[in-house]
Amino acid sequence: MRELDSEEQELLEQLNGGLPTDELIVMVRDLAQVLTKEGLAIRARVAETAADRLEQLSAARAN
Repeated sequence: MRELDSEEQELLEQLNGGLPTDELIVMVRDLAQVLTKEGLAIRARVAETAADRLEQLSAARAN
């Protein structure tokens, strides 16, 4: 397994330290865009679906 670069290490630390749901949703949507650009449509759709579900769960929890 390869070593993480500094950006990946920082992201991992943020995820391990707790991340507000809104920020996580943005990150997952950004991931979907990257996957789409890479031609990975199915994986991008999975990421989009995950972001949608996070939004639904977050809204339900707020009510």
